[in-house]
Amino acid sequence: MIMFIIVITIIICFLIKYSISSQDLSYEDLLKTEEWRKKRQKILNRDNNKCVYCGKIHNLQVHHKYYSKYPNGFRVYPWNYPDDALITLCDECHKKVHNKKKIKTYYRSYSDNY
Repeated sequence: MIMFIIVITIIICFLIKYSISSQDLSYEDLLKTEEWRKKRQKILNRDNNKCVYCGKIHNLQVHHKYYSKYPNGFRVYPWNYPDDALITLCDECHKKVHNKKKIKTYYRSYSDNY
């Protein structure tokens, strides 16, 4: 019985964490969160606060090399990507990357821990 309660509790916590209401935030709203600001700063610091393509130090953005979704279609929050999936680009290089190729989307398992 205790094991059943533990499993149900885990499922409820998962459903709350990945609820539809939390998925209703726009991408722009997600990029205003404290979680993203911390992750973004970490990547900027790692890349010495300059575009990894051209070396510019102004108008920097953090680019996702790929996107991830869960099997149910819910997106992975931008700050939950591994650091090596993110790079610093200036706004010009970022636009070039998105205009040149479509960014791939991968589906990840619920149990993936990155």
